[in-house]
Amino acid sequence: MFSGALEEERDHPEYVETSLKNIALLEEIIAFCQNKGQLKEGKVEIIAIKLWSLVHGFTYLMLENQFPMEYLQGQELREMLKGIIS
Repeated sequence: MFSGALEEERDHPEYVETSLKNIALLEEIIAFCQNKGQLKEGKVEIIAIKLWSLVHGFTYLMLENQFPMEYLQGQELREMLKGIIS
């Protein structure tokens, strides 16, 4: 993320294509969840940024063991993440 490699992403069309597909899928999931009443109404792009940022930050903190162990005891990762995005 911070390496500068993303500055050269246009040199890799396969990467750009995959990235665009992933973003489109995220937006589709958000719209679906909004239609089901599982996510608040709002601009899909803004919600995508919020969710992406939350999940990215959560994942990074988990991978780096940054949460105090007592925060995680008795918690199921999936349930924690669902609670964060709801």
